[in-house]
Amino acid sequence: MTPRLPCACWSGYRLDREPSGSQMFRNKRCLEISRAGILAAFSRISIRLNASSIVFRTKDSLPSAALAALPSDSRARRRIVASWLDRGEGTSILRSAAVANIVQQTLLHFDGARYRLMGWCIMPNHVHAVMEPLDGFPVGSTVRGWKAFSAASINRLNETTGPVWARDYFDRYARSESDLERIIGYVEHNPVAAGLVATAREWPWSSAFWREPQERA
Repeated sequence: MTPRLPCACWSGYRLDREPSGSQMFRNKRCLEISRAGILAAFSRISIRLNASSIVFRTKDSLPSAALAALPSDSRARRRIVASWLDRGEGTSILRSAAVANIVQQTLLHFDGARYRLMGWCIMPNHVHAVMEPLDGFPVGSTVRGWKAFSAASINRLNETTGPVWARDYFDRYARSESDLERIIGYVEHNPVAAGLVATAREWPWSSAFWREPQERA
């Protein structure tokens, strides 16, 4: 089933260099294992539906005025936050191929050990991850770990210090199998809606890229 996908309103953001095949990833075996996990994900959904859709963002991606004005209703909050993030506010450090690669490797590192990663997409100023936490590894701890490890690596790469990520993150549980399919479709479609690529499978920092074998330059 092909989900109906909402539109986003990105404009003007491109990678700072063109990625090229084997240079993108240092741990290809990890990615192949994760691709196999993604292909099996939907067969597991009917057995246990405990998947969360996570969004975390760079520290300067939302204006303070927008944060202060967020409503208490969670659905409205998600809609407003998504709209602001789609504007590409801030320095958008994840445009860098090297930085995006760090974040992707971080998401994949404990896939299968602490959670099952069902989908992800790294955008210029925020990250989407769809995951099922395993027993003993709550979502909040996992997200804190992602942020801490990736921030240290990004600061080391850029020879910088200080926070990389905003302290908050946004999450919600999938309500059904069809809801989970829709969420993963929306997450993987983000770069297309942003005008960054023509098809989801062209975006190297997304689960769509690894869902099926394909030719890569």
